[in-house]
Amino acid sequence: MSLRSSPVESRDFSRGSDDADLEALRADPALIALGLVIVDVLGKGGTAIVYRARDERHGRDVAVKIMRRTPGFPNAAARFRQEVQVAAGLRHAHILPLIDSGSLQDGRLFAVMPVARGRPLSAMIREGPLTIVDAVRLTRETAEALAHIHESGFVHRDVKPENILVEGGHAVLTDFGIAAPLSSLVANDDFRGADWWKPSEPIDRLTPTGGAVGTLHYMGPESFRAEGPIDGRVDVYALGIVLYEMLAAERPFDAASPSQLIRRVTNDALPSIRKHRTDVPRELEAVIRRSTAAKPADRYASASAMAIALAHVPMGGSQAGQRAASLDRRPLSFALIVVLAAMIIGFYVWDHARKDSVLDPNRVVVADLVNDTNDSTLANIGVLAGDVITVALTAGTRLTVVNSTIALPSQQQTVPPVDSIPAGKTRALIASTRAGLVVTGAYLRVDSDLQLLAEVTDTRSGRVLGAVGPIRGSVQHPEPSLRVLADSVVAILHRRHEPPPR
Repeated sequence: MSLRSSPVESRDFSRGSDDADLEALRADPALIALGLVIVDVLGKGGTAIVYRARDERHGRDVAVKIMRRTPGFPNAAARFRQEVQVAAGLRHAHILPLIDSGSLQDGRLFAVMPVARGRPLSAMIREGPLTIVDAVRLTRETAEALAHIHESGFVHRDVKPENILVEGGHAVLTDFGIAAPLSSLVANDDFRGADWWKPSEPIDRLTPTGGAVGTLHYMGPESFRAEGPIDGRVDVYALGIVLYEMLAAERPFDAASPSQLIRRVTNDALPSIRKHRTDVPRELEAVIRRSTAAKPADRYASASAMAIALAHVPMGGSQAGQRAASLDRRPLSFALIVVLAAMIIGFYVWDHARKDSVLDPNRVVVADLVNDTNDSTLANIGVLAGDVITVALTAGTRLTVVNSTIALPSQQQTVPPVDSIPAGKTRALIASTRAGLVVTGAYLRVDSDLQLLAEVTDTRSGRVLGAVGPIRGSVQHPEPSLRVLADSVVAILHRRHEPPPR
């Protein structure tokens, strides 16, 4: 789902007859039954209007997307239903979720979503190239979201910077308006030889509405050819173009007309990203080239494979020409915490493991995060974090996962942060579970925000497999940032077991 429409549509914010509908919406039985009170208009599209509403039952603001009385496209209702159907089955940290849906008294469809707090990736690209670290992280997270969509049986078909929000330095994929079941997609030649756009409509805002759909600059060559079925690799192609755009602050292909652009996409080799950025590692250039290969068979077989490849891109080296500040502006003190933590846990855990050779390399124990906020009222966040990480590891890995809740007495479930291991609780946790892997961490408060940290350690060797954070989160609503933290822990353990794709 999306809180915005396509770039062409989202420019229309003028007041019109639909706004006179506000009072009627506030009196609609379907919205009243959900405790929703319409407040104002967030945005307008050709087929729907997005309203801000107050969710009185849960004390929060939400976005309500409602179809127009006379939508701009004949199949708008069918697409809206499809959008709801797709979004309803998706639960992922990097996908904007669907809260509820229904129909108004007059029959118009609506969908309820969180109010998106982030910035569109497109707005950030307009400010200049992103750092390599940020571009790789956002691409990996979007690839993981696409993998979840594909595993659910759908193709997104409209991956582009406008449909990726950046919240707290992390990607959130939106807009499933033209997503479709994998089994229903076939290639076509609707575009051949035709300039079917309006001359007054800029090409960079063009979204086709014929048999082939998507946004032209991000559509794989197979979308324009009658050569067989279309699958998730069209999304891999689009994400590769987005990655190129993040690094170069411009798209690899452009043209004066749609037909000219199609000829370039289908016939021309992708310009090297190193033409724009000499600091781009060769490994990252290879990821871009493979993901945007003209033939689907030459691309990564899945979005998951692309995400794994990105995990193996080296992040060292010069960062010349990048934006001065990263999206994730980490205070130096946090970096020092992570480094010192790695050194200290390495020594103490290795010393323990050296004396005990029966630790199970396929068992991971998750400790509740330590509360370093000096605020006892926030103690429940650490317990919640342990539960969220445990659930993510259980669903996302084949490891045996043990939560400290069942491994230690209640007063010891929160293991001290890794830089205070001498307290011995981590040793007790490992001894009681025989776990070859341990997840520890802490959270602290900076101004009004939480900062979350976590580490994954091999208890047999004392080697730190990876550190996560600091990840910024909300004190009042920590769940989204905890899911990001948990997904990052899962990714660390995936890298431990999976070699990079060839």
